[in-house]
Amino acid sequence: MRLVVTILLSGLIAYGLALWMSLVIWTFNDIRSRSQNIVTQLLGTSVVLMFSVFGLLLYYIIRPGQTLAEAYEKSLEEETLLQEIETGRFPDVPHLLHQAAQPMSLLQPPAGA
Repeated sequence: MRLVVTILLSGLIAYGLALWMSLVIWTFNDIRSRSQNIVTQLLGTSVVLMFSVFGLLLYYIIRPGQTLAEAYEKSLEEETLLQEIETGRFPDVPHLLHQAAQPMSLLQPPAGA
């Protein structure tokens, strides 16, 4: 009986350590995708390293909201919109709306057919 308890306890401890290390590795990869600042990366990873699951919850609260790729994509989109506004290159939206508003019968053949 003592051997079974020792094996189960050892398995539980090994599972807990594997879970803890996987949380630390995931946090490190996540913060690297969200910040280039090494201090921020170390801080986020250390919080999870020291406090495990509670540290992960704290990390979720303090982590940046966007990844670097999302922030870059958003800035490109904003820059493109500003450039279109400045140059006046817009699609002819009122013209498109006027065409869509005209009734079209399914029974009538297209013009010129």
